[in-house]
Amino acid sequence: MPAKKAPPVASCRHGVQAGQCYMCNGGKPAEPFAVSPPAPRRPKWNHGLPPAWLLVLRAAADLGERFSRTALILAVWQADKERFGLAGCEQYHPDANKVWVPCCGDRGLLGRKLMVKVGTDCYALTVEGRRVAREGR
Repeated sequence: MPAKKAPPVASCRHGVQAGQCYMCNGGKPAEPFAVSPPAPRRPKWNHGLPPAWLLVLRAAADLGERFSRTALILAVWQADKERFGLAGCEQYHPDANKVWVPCCGDRGLLGRKLMVKVGTDCYALTVEGRRVAREGR
């Protein structure tokens, strides 16, 4: 007895089985591949800044009008030795990179104009930076 041939399957213009084509469905996945639920939203931060960044702002505000990078690193480390300490030696040595990363870049404290460089190794908080540090307490 000859083998039965499967009935022809309707396909779209892209050669994919009808109803399964991503492009023909207007950019939506086909039903068997339903869209996964949205990822859980991260909790809102105070002033849109992570808590560690607020700690850096508060420490800078406590240092006075102008401060050096070294003074800021030490002040932040003294405020939270576990978070800003050097791995394995948290209680004895600060990690300058952990303190300075929130300050640098377009999205950091300097990029957001909350802190400005006023000289060689000399920084100051802007009026907005002082306001955020005061309200973030």
